[in-house]
Amino acid sequence: LYCGIFEERRNPDFLIEIFEKIAHIFPNLYLVMVGDGPLLNKCKNLAVQLKLTEKIIFTGKLSQSKLPTLYKKAHLFLLPSEYEIYGMVILESMYWGTPVISSVTAGACEIIDDGVDGILLKEFDSNRWITTITRLLLDQEEYQRLKINAEKKVKERFLWDKIAKCYANI
Repeated sequence: LYCGIFEERRNPDFLIEIFEKIAHIFPNLYLVMVGDGPLLNKCKNLAVQLKLTEKIIFTGKLSQSKLPTLYKKAHLFLLPSEYEIYGMVILESMYWGTPVISSVTAGACEIIDDGVDGILLKEFDSNRWITTITRLLLDQEEYQRLKINAEKKVKERFLWDKIAKCYANI
């Protein structure tokens, strides 16, 4: 699952190129891409070029009320962004128990403990992303650990009542 603006800094085309290689390993896997933006048509054309139109679902922009269903059904949330000030989509994904693989950004590093409740990748090396995604899809023990830890972390530390209490204590 990818949710966000289709723009250069978020590298949605990078995800499509990665997915093309993974789709051969996991024939029942789909890539769902939510959002719109200046690179949407480029990404749709890339999906056509790579013969992935049956495997990549472009939903367009969705209302906030429709996202929980996608988060709950997704196996992974992928965010190969060059920078994120915070990363609300990371918190949303973790809240619904969907493990996150993200590039190292200010937001991701504030939220994710690498290897504990998500995965942080320092570079945009497609082989490294492919290896990490494949490993999590195959290793159910690691996958379940990340899933449980992610959901627990958000519900214990990042809900508004928890944050308000923290500020009140300060």
